Amino acid sequence: MPSVIAALRGRAVSGTLGGLVRSKRMLKTIQRIWLILTLMLGALVAQPAAADTSQIALARRLLLNNKVSILVPIDFNPLPDELVRVKYRSASPPSVVLGNDSGTVNLAMDLRQVTVGPTDIPQVHEQLKQGFRNLYPSAVWNKTELRKINGTEFAILDLFTPALDGEIRNVMAVTSLDNRLLVITFNCTKTLDSTWRKTAVKMLESIKLYNSSPPNNPVER
Repeated sequence: MPSVIAALRGRAVSGTLGGLVRSKRMLKTIQRIWLILTLMLGALVAQPAAADTSQIALARRLLLNNKVSILVPIDFNPLPDELVRVKYRSASPPSVVLGNDSGTVNLAMDLRQVTVGPTDIPQVHEQLKQGFRNLYPSAVWNKTELRKINGTEFAILDLFTPALDGEIRNVMAVTSLDNRLLVITFNCTKTLDSTWRKTAVKMLESIKLYNSSPPNNPVER
C-alpha cells in the first residue's frame, strides 16, 4: 500500500480534508486516523477454497487490557510476529491481531494515542468516508454508517479494497474509548467473504467497551 501512504502524507490528504475540516486540531487528528486505518487494512496473501463457517463456534474474549470484549472464533489465535510484519508494513502494527491458521481471515484492534472524543465520531466518519472514496474510486462499498453497538457510537466502513492477489473485504469500526482512538478491523479475502459474512456481523455486533473493570467474563457461543 505504498501509494496510499504517500498520498496520505501529501496533497491527497490536504486536498480532500482541508476544505472540509475547519479545526486545525481536528484536521491533524483525522489525518492520523486515516493513516492508521490504511495501515490496518493489511494484506492477505493466500486464497484457499472457501470453507463452511455456518456452525463456527465463537467465544467472548477480553482484549486491550480488558477494555474491549468481543466474540471471536475459538480457533483464532495471535498471528506470528513475522506474519504481522508482512500484513501490516508499519513500525507500529495493531496491538491485537488474531486470525485463522492460514492468516486469510483476521481480526485486529488497537487503542491509539490519538485524542478523539465521542462527539467527534460523526465528523470522523464523514471525512474518512470521503477520503476512502477518493483514494479507492473503484472500491465496492458494502456499507458506511454511524451505528450504536451496545450503547457506543461507531463509525462503520465496509468495503472491498485491492490487494496483491485480488480483493480484500475490510470492515472497520472506529470509536472513542477513554477519549482515545479505538480501531477494530475484520478482513478476509473476497473468495472467503460469502462464508464469513454472517460471522463477521455477529462479531461486530458483539463489541462491548469498558471504561472501568468489566464484569465476569462469560463465554458466549
